[in-house]
Amino acid sequence: MKLIKRRDRRPQATAATPCHLLALPAEIRLLIYSHIAPDGFLPNAPYQTYIGLMLSCPQIYNEMTSEAVRLAPSILRTIQFSVNATPMKLQPLRPTTFASLMHLTIGIPRWAMLDRPTIMGILQAMAPVLELHLARLTIGLEDLEGEDDVLQMVETLNPAQIARYVSQVQDMPAPLYPPSDSVASDHYRIRTTYSNIIGLVTAMNCLIAPGMCNGKHAQANHWCLRASVLNPPFPTTTCNVRKIAFRLKRLHDEKVCGCGRLPAHYPHLVYPFRGSSYRWELMLENPSLEKERWMVHWRDDKGKLSWSLKGKPGLYVWLKLKEKRESRLKRAVKSLFRQT
Repeated sequence: MKLIKRRDRRPQATAATPCHLLALPAEIRLLIYSHIAPDGFLPNAPYQTYIGLMLSCPQIYNEMTSEAVRLAPSILRTIQFSVNATPMKLQPLRPTTFASLMHLTIGIPRWAMLDRPTIMGILQAMAPVLELHLARLTIGLEDLEGEDDVLQMVETLNPAQIARYVSQVQDMPAPLYPPSDSVASDHYRIRTTYSNIIGLVTAMNCLIAPGMCNGKHAQANHWCLRASVLNPPFPTTTCNVRKIAFRLKRLHDEKVCGCGRLPAHYPHLVYPFRGSSYRWELMLENPSLEKERWMVHWRDDKGKLSWSLKGKPGLYVWLKLKEKRESRLKRAVKSLFRQT
């Protein structure tokens, strides 16, 4: 009897409190969402600011994600054409789902590396994309894929640069771009070695962690975007993307003389001692990157994670490190020293 009485004394479960947000008109709810993220575009705000509300109800989730997807085409096209005549391919320009919106892709044509102003314009156009709070950004160095790419190359490069590109294509007299019924090659159609791509990949550190340009680069880094007076002024932006991947095809072998050393005309900034055993590697900047809350590693062309200074990279990955929180004991000790 005492047990029954105790059970009777327990408070009974009350009815669920109605959600007053869903009782509002849809127009007012959309106006509320626009105050959570600038312009109602969710990638403009950190996910911590809206993830709780977005996952609270299926209806609210559908409304918030649908509004972000609806606004995406106009915002992404503005970023795509922010720098005039920039051959950067931002995809998808019309995302259909919220997941595709949070995982954007940037394509850089291989021929753009023959013209320094063009590649600098692409790096400038990347800055607004890096400011978005994306889950992942994939950057790829791409070959010519169609007639539109060929026309864009002809309009951008001068005749000498076009002749240089054509002379370096490996399988001439094949067309400059592979036919639609052919299988894409593992290698680039123009000779591309480690020394060709490492300068562009190293320059990504200046966009991802701008604080490194204040004298924090490794001494052997000669590709800082803000150190050379020949480069255009780059704005100091904050990279909010949580993961950045730079995808490459299989690289060609470096040309080695009969003595086993690299030719004298090879860039000494990449291979200081004309030997392929020691080279400039992006991971040498990891100590400085970690101070900016970033870390970089690479995988070889077979997908194997590598921490060595040898091999052919196929994928570079930058990861944003979480901010380390002080423990309660450490905070208590600090407060104790402040009081004394």
